[in-house]
Amino acid sequence: MRRFVNPAVASLLLLAHTWALAAAPTFVGKAEDFSNDDQTNLTLTLPAHATDDFGLITCTWNESGTTPTVTDPTGYTVAIKEIQTDGRDRGSAIYHKKFTSGSETNPTIAFSAANSDHSCNIHIFRGVHTSDPLDATITQNFGQNERNPTNEDITPDNADAAIVLIQHSSNGEDISAAGAPSGYTLGDWNVVGGGVSNDAWLAVAYLLGATGLQNPGAWTNTGVSTSTDYTTYTVALRAAASGSALLRRRR
Repeated sequence: MRRFVNPAVASLLLLAHTWALAAAPTFVGKAEDFSNDDQTNLTLTLPAHATDDFGLITCTWNESGTTPTVTDPTGYTVAIKEIQTDGRDRGSAIYHKKFTSGSETNPTIAFSAANSDHSCNIHIFRGVHTSDPLDATITQNFGQNERNPTNEDITPDNADAAIVLIQHSSNGEDISAAGAPSGYTLGDWNVVGGGVSNDAWLAVAYLLGATGLQNPGAWTNTGVSTSTDYTTYTVALRAAASGSALLRRRR
């Protein structure tokens, strides 16, 4: 007896087809360093990590008054590096790197002026795609006089992404405690400086295993006023392939 095979199905079966099975990234650890007008270099002391882990650094610095030259950390890719001039001027940078060993050199970000407040942190994730780590274009929002700005939407290209939220603010002494948006885990946050015009406030939150359109909503920080000027970034990290399956021609 002869069997009929749908030509469309047959064309698929004639080719070996491989697809990736993804698993959501996991959080490994974090580190921070900051300066209140007293040092130029910021060095992030890495927590325990492994080969192929993914490091995401974010920095912010005061651009009011003395404007520093910022030297990027060696071996890291620059994803964002810019100045926002609405309200209190502030600089922002985002760097990333796929680790090649379990004993990476502690990254240093150098600032040419010690009398400008600046802060940096790193968050390390495991299970991020090693060659194509960003799963969508980074989105951002910026403005004035808002302690709890809204994070921009993002749509990862693939399932099980990690979503990382970043807030940079001047006038950061008006924030007494960071609060992540609903459903997100708060990572590192800090505030440096004592004057209204020269703070470099920084906070990070993350969500693991995100698929499809993500609408993170607003931060839930607490503080004494809403006079903070801000920039927010929404980053999607692509999940690494965790295995494969092979579809072959069957006779």
